[in-house]
Amino acid sequence: MNRATECSTIPAKVIASSFALVAFAAALFVGLQVGNPVTTVIYRATLVMLMCWPVGYAIGRIGQRVVDHNIETYKAQHPIPADMPPDTDQDQAAQDASPRTGSTTEQIA
Repeated sequence: MNRATECSTIPAKVIASSFALVAFAAALFVGLQVGNPVTTVIYRATLVMLMCWPVGYAIGRIGQRVVDHNIETYKAQHPIPADMPPDTDQDQAAQDASPRTGSTTEQIA
């Protein structure tokens, strides 16, 4: 199993946890604003958090599969060329095109 496969669920878990915590915070805020008892608010917020984590995980997995698919498609369409030795013809042409320094009879005259 390669490193990319091992780490592929991490973004989904981060999205799921973020989604669940935002839902928990929203449920707390709304429940307290309405004036419900604290125990009821915490109980309901916890239930909302537990229900939203799988939803966030599913959204995260779908997003990760889309990203992985797009990366693989890009790699297939744009392969990295194999390491090749430097082209000596181009190096020689670059050296011939560069101005040479040194004294010649034409420069002195």
